Amino acid sequence: MIEINELSFSYGVQKVLNNISVNFSPGKIYCIIGENGAGKTTLIEYMLGLKKENDKVKYNKKQFSEIKKELGVVFQENGLFPRIKVKEELDAFAELYNADNEWKEEIINIFHLENLLNKRGPSLSGGERRRVLIALAFIGKPKYIVLDEPFTGIDTKLRNSLRLFMQEYVEKNNAVLIFSEHNLFECNKYKYYFLFLYKGKIPLRGYGKDIFSKLNIGETIDIQDFYLKLWEGEFDAKIF
Repeated sequence: MIEINELSFSYGVQKVLNNISVNFSPGKIYCIIGENGAGKTTLIEYMLGLKKENDKVKYNKKQFSEIKKELGVVFQENGLFPRIKVKEELDAFAELYNADNEWKEEIINIFHLENLLNKRGPSLSGGERRRVLIALAFIGKPKYIVLDEPFTGIDTKLRNSLRLFMQEYVEKNNAVLIFSEHNLFECNKYKYYFLFLYKGKIPLRGYGKDIFSKLNIGETIDIQDFYLKLWEGEFDAKIF
């Protein structure tokens, strides 16, 4: 379990995160939703120890520094080593995490990397780099997976297969997967637990149908229409 307890953060006078508390349980996929500047990346940076170390974020009662090898991460930036081949990068991560060759080959197959193995980072398209980065995040069979907008640039068909792989992985390994996303229409087709980051808080959380039930709006609108109405302030009276 990942626990965040009363986390606040400001950029100058702008309060980005306002006393946020949330628990992430094993065996679930959590989708963080928010407009640009809502604090999604800031929240993820706190979870990954990129802000000052504190006692607000715990991994099974441990600090981030104690569980690094149990963690798989993808940042917003497409950061691959520019001078080494994809195959060499995969081999390095497999060695670092003591991943067996069978799992490494399975990852290569799942992420369709066969034709990319002898290429270097700068020669890859944006979507190809994202696939490599997500593959690297999973190669160590992590217990905790944190991904910042992981599906950017990946085509629709492959996104679907990767989402299904992640769901299966999380359930099979009792892992926790947290990711930020903008494609709400697509997300609503999967078994995601949504966290709406809005005005520095998480006023709404749950599976899509549960959120609709809480607000007594039925299921006559989809999650994307709901998102747009939320940011127009239509539901403020019900959630604050």
